[in-house]
Amino acid sequence: MTPLPSIFKKAAAIFNAELLDKGEYFFPRTGKEDLALNLGATPVMEFSSGLRILFAKNESLSSPDQTVIASFWKNMQIVTMSYDASLRELLYTICQLTDKNGCENKFSIEDQGVTAIVSGEYIYDNPGGSAKVCVTLIDHPGQKMSDDLHRYLASRQLTISEWIDGENSFGPVSVGAGAKPRPGYFITPDTSSPAAFIQDFAVAFGMKFQQNVEITFPYAGFQVKAYSNLLSVSSGNDFLVDFGDLQGDAISSIEATGFRVLQIRAGQQYQTIASDLLLVMPVQEDEDPVFWGADRARAYNASIQVPGRLISMITGQGKMKILITDISLDDNILSFLNQAGIKVMRIGNH
Repeated sequence: MTPLPSIFKKAAAIFNAELLDKGEYFFPRTGKEDLALNLGATPVMEFSSGLRILFAKNESLSSPDQTVIASFWKNMQIVTMSYDASLRELLYTICQLTDKNGCENKFSIEDQGVTAIVSGEYIYDNPGGSAKVCVTLIDHPGQKMSDDLHRYLASRQLTISEWIDGENSFGPVSVGAGAKPRPGYFITPDTSSPAAFIQDFAVAFGMKFQQNVEITFPYAGFQVKAYSNLLSVSSGNDFLVDFGDLQGDAISSIEATGFRVLQIRAGQQYQTIASDLLLVMPVQEDEDPVFWGADRARAYNASIQVPGRLISMITGQGKMKILITDISLDDNILSFLNQAGIKVMRIGNH
């Protein structure tokens, strides 16, 4: 079995730095023999920004020797570490030195109604660009963040850098190629008329909507024949949907026969029509839901909150989840939700 790399090799890989940890480095001294720096005992990490960090264990490097080295390496920091320091301690130390603003552990994004909050172990300014980098150590691939969220956050100037640091393995987590929303998982109901809207809404939730269904009911001593619209929510759970065609006491007369009537007002907004439909459906609603990006502790995770309502409903095909929102979502967010089995329905405010 290949031995695991040292914590210095791991840290250099994570920060994309060059590690000098073999051989000796010589510094001239006036009137004395050259100072020999044993890189095996005092490794040096070089960064693309020009920064060098020299790691001296305990008091292995005297103050005069530090002065000699600093006279040749101007952009250098010397860090004294104990022999039993952990990788996380080392990463935190490096993070503090490479980012002049300090090392963070939380980053938030407001994106046209969507709120993304990323909690990582080390969040710092990318020395090679304008974006930030969020480093997190995980135990195994099952804890990695969704590829879709990786790409979404990268497009919003936050690079997610996950590294597996297990008992028998170490290495970066790979991110797959770009995905697209699943066909049929993004729903835009027809808003040309309330009837067309309810038709598409019903289909999305596995219900049946029939227009111009003949009904008869007693009214003023007569048996009246009329036409209405039938919404079948589930077996034995039917409603008549009235768009203002039934007048006077007709509705109470119909309801006296056992039918329930759902009235849609003229000019009613489609979001409120959806709310009226949901009231007669056996659903569970979650307002402005939050979705987590990885199967790991929330202290080092990412969350996406989308304005809208997450609707859960049991159908003959199992549990269905549809997110109803009034905003446009990035394709990566759509794909992320779709991969979780969630369809998205966009209903504008009109």
